[in-house]
Amino acid sequence: MQNEAEFMAALGGLVVGRRQVLAAAIGSFAASPASVTAAPAPTPSISVAPRLRGFGVFSPMYANNPKEMASYVQWLGRTPKFIVDNADETQDWPRATSSCDWMCGGYASVPATIVLGVPLLVKSDWGKHVESARGDFDAHFTKMAISAKKLRNRTINGVKYDVFIRIGWEFNGGWMPWLAGYDPKNYIANYRRVVGLFRAVDPGFKFDWCTTLGYHSTETFKAWPGADVVDVIGIDIYDEAWDVAHRFTAGMTDAQMLSVAKERWQKKFVEGENGLLAFSKFALTHNKQIGFPEWGCRNRWSEQQANGGDNSYFIEACSAFFDSLGDRLAYHAYFERADQLSSLSKGIATKNAGGTRLTAPTQFPRAAARFRQLYGASAK
Repeated sequence: MQNEAEFMAALGGLVVGRRQVLAAAIGSFAASPASVTAAPAPTPSISVAPRLRGFGVFSPMYANNPKEMASYVQWLGRTPKFIVDNADETQDWPRATSSCDWMCGGYASVPATIVLGVPLLVKSDWGKHVESARGDFDAHFTKMAISAKKLRNRTINGVKYDVFIRIGWEFNGGWMPWLAGYDPKNYIANYRRVVGLFRAVDPGFKFDWCTTLGYHSTETFKAWPGADVVDVIGIDIYDEAWDVAHRFTAGMTDAQMLSVAKERWQKKFVEGENGLLAFSKFALTHNKQIGFPEWGCRNRWSEQQANGGDNSYFIEACSAFFDSLGDRLAYHAYFERADQLSSLSKGIATKNAGGTRLTAPTQFPRAAARFRQLYGASAK
């Protein structure tokens, strides 16, 4: 286990709460001329698979209980090299800046590279890209940049760690107050201004331009802010689909479910509009790495809004794609939700009669077992 004792000790103070080819998964990609081979594959000289070099965890579910992270590390047998977490965008600027400062102080002693989500707007100022781009909220961004500086160039036991700033994640989704919209010029101006404010505090900050896979409420690539303000193209991907044609149906056999999972991966996630193939080509064009700050199984939507449930193929397919990227993979972080929406290890069940939250087994035992094979202590 990699620095487990050191990692757990650091997490104890955080109050914010093997090489496998994956032949079956990769073989399915090769069957299509539009397979995800846009980026160079890892060379034989690379001794550690890209998926392990870039291994991380999305961690806000542990914000109030660091013991849960230690439990995850123990369950998996591997320490994450990257941790993704987000400052609060739900209310207003004071809450956003204070939560950012709180997290940065806690993560300062954790031996991992932090991918820090910074809100581009808050709900109390929903959609105000014009106002932000002209400087109305500069003081708030500067405060967050000063907080994030605590995570820059940390040296812990002789190892140097850094921070990536994920400004306004999932900007193409209508659920975010910083939605780029159908005419994203104001979003671009706002994004670029915020990058400038962070660089004024520390020119060494790196930036993750983070979208969600597929088409939502924005023509994603029209919101490209420029290669000079992006270091990593971030993609959030979950095993869910928002159309009936790709949803799972109750009563399917395992073989039928696997068939649907493979078709859905290839036709929707890889070849679909704003799919992985499109992002691979876009990243190559702009000479950028690709990151996956959030990815995971899903099991919470209604029958009309699909999910893959306990889909081990999704784990295999994502992992094979990570490896196919080689050095172009910056990082990836499974969304290990302790509230059971996505968790592979044990999660948090509902409260009992006494108000105490109880641990519960994963809802995804097959996916969890495959994940441990690909990322656990014996993986390489």
